[in-house]
Amino acid sequence: FRGRYSLEASQELFGKARMLIGVHGGAFYNMIFCPQETEIIEIMPTKSDGSHVPDSIAHRIFWLLAGQMGQRYWRLTEKPITTRGNVRVDLDKLKRVLDTIDEE
Repeated sequence: FRGRYSLEASQELFGKARMLIGVHGGAFYNMIFCPQETEIIEIMPTKSDGSHVPDSIAHRIFWLLAGQMGQRYWRLTEKPITTRGNVRVDLDKLKRVLDTIDEE
């Protein structure tokens, strides 16, 4: 999703989402269009040394929003591979989350 849809098209697209997976960022606000049953999986870049990000509101906002909307929230932390916060997702880690969701 590159954000090129109209508001109405975005509402329609995300209104049908069963799962939303993505890296922490502004595009995640589209979760407000997702149904309550949508599983939210946020990939959060850590600090460059691998330590976790601060516990500020900016780093908790989607978790808090998911809770308010009754959506289940999952977070994967990944060490950035660039200075812009790009990450390489550990697919085994993601698979474990997806398997857990599938089992429930």
